[in-house]
Amino acid sequence: MQELINTLYMKNKLLFGYVIILIVWSCDKIDKPRENTTSLVGVNYIEKDNYAVAGFNKVVLEDYTGHTCGNCPRAAEKAEELKNLYKDSLIIIAVHAGSFANPTPTYPDDYRTSVGTDWDNFFGVSAAGLPKGLINRDGYPTNSHILSYTQWASKIPVLLRTSPKAILKLKTQYDTVNRVLNVIHNIKFLQALPNDIYLNTVIVEDSVIGKQKDYSVYPDEIDNYVFHYMLRGSLNGSWGNVLKTTPINANDSASKSINGFYVSPLFKDKQLYVISFIYDNVTKEIIQSAQVKIR
Repeated sequence: MQELINTLYMKNKLLFGYVIILIVWSCDKIDKPRENTTSLVGVNYIEKDNYAVAGFNKVVLEDYTGHTCGNCPRAAEKAEELKNLYKDSLIIIAVHAGSFANPTPTYPDDYRTSVGTDWDNFFGVSAAGLPKGLINRDGYPTNSHILSYTQWASKIPVLLRTSPKAILKLKTQYDTVNRVLNVIHNIKFLQALPNDIYLNTVIVEDSVIGKQKDYSVYPDEIDNYVFHYMLRGSLNGSWGNVLKTTPINANDSASKSINGFYVSPLFKDKQLYVISFIYDNVTKEIIQSAQVKIR
């Protein structure tokens, strides 16, 4: 009898603990991106999200670059200047692609990715001469989508002032021991859209140290250059997956999860960000975007 009483007591105690956890979680106010370091089934597990900033418009700047491009550091400096100005409203992806990104005996590191090469070949950025970039891929397929870094500052505020067409909520779940990443997306469309919408999710690494040619210094090589926002790969291919097909009306919603992505040990996971964006599959224009640091 005493053993039965003890068993019932322990079950009730556990049930009470779960109820308390659920109450605390449901009352949590989101006043900044939330981080949850709760251990689940014995695994070190981190959750983060962008919910605090999901409601406003964001712009993606793709800075196409290469380590043998001596003028490309000027574009990186401009991108950093704009990031400091626009904060969470600006998401930067440094795409190492084209001939300036090719490894050489003097510059042996290879920062190219298959996704970056596919984007570059499709949009023709490096062929137009680096440094160049895209902002929300606006203007494609005319050459007006390819912008010099001196044009970025005038383009970004124009796009930021437009009304957001969608809300993109992004949550990451990262197992720091097994280096496995889940990414959860919830999207609400605020306007009717004419074409199918795709979701693309990539990973970038900040503060990668390597060698860079720089014509502003003598000699024109920097051995310990700091590369920011370096594209490291895609979680769902170069062009992502279809998120929602037409018709798409205001207040429609969609969700998509990417589970079990293995994070390479070659990347410093404390410096990794997941970037997701939704885009019009006909015009290729980016409709909305989100970014979350995984730990």
